[in-house]
Amino acid sequence: MSGYVKYPLSYNGSKKLGEFFREILTFHVPPSKNRAILDPTCGKRYMWADFLRREPDGTRKLDCYGKVVFSDIVDYGQEIVSDIRNLRFRRRFDGIVYDPPYFSGCKRSSDPRWADYGGYSQT
Repeated sequence: MSGYVKYPLSYNGSKKLGEFFREILTFHVPPSKNRAILDPTCGKRYMWADFLRREPDGTRKLDCYGKVVFSDIVDYGQEIVSDIRNLRFRRRFDGIVYDPPYFSGCKRSSDPRWADYGGYSQT
C-alpha cells in the first residue's frame, strides 16, 4: 500500500468497499477450505459484496473459505439473529470480522451503508 491511508475502508473513489474488504480479509485470513470466519455484525453484508457476487460459472469468491457464519441483531436473512454479546460457539474461527455499521468515514460519505445505517464524522 503506497501513501498514507487515514481510513482504509472508507470509499475514496479508487475502489469499492467490497474490494477493499476482500483485499484486507484475504491478506489476514488467506483463502482455504479449512478456514472458518465469523461476521457477528454482518448487517446487509455490504462489505461482502465482492465475495458474494456470482461468477459466470455460478461460484462465488466466498466459496474459497470453508465456512463463513453471518450473524446480526436484526434479521437481514442471515443464519443467526443474535446480539454479538450472546453468541456462543464450540468451534474456533480463523477470523472474526467486526464492522460497526455506523463507521462510514465522513458526513458526506458515498459509502453505500449510509442510507441504511447513517454515519458519523471521524474528525
